[in-house]
Amino acid sequence: MTSNTKIIGRECRYVGTAHSWAKGLRVKIIQVLRGPTIDESTLLKEDSEIGELRPDDVIEFVPELSSPVDGRRWSFVSSDACLADLEF
Repeated sequence: MTSNTKIIGRECRYVGTAHSWAKGLRVKIIQVLRGPTIDESTLLKEDSEIGELRPDDVIEFVPELSSPVDGRRWSFVSSDACLADLEF
């Protein structure tokens, strides 16, 4: 993934095993945690801050929901994954 690739808002498929409920679902990336601690400098919400995804990044995502009334929409509940858990 090059440094000019869109990351925040990018859609992919969850293929990991940590969240069995999400296996095979389409998900959207909402932020990236980079580093061992959680603070404002390690929560990255802009593509320009991220550059490119790294294997040790924690990637926060929301799953896609389908509704006969609303059509396609995204959950308000988020989960986390590593880069290997996502198929682009």
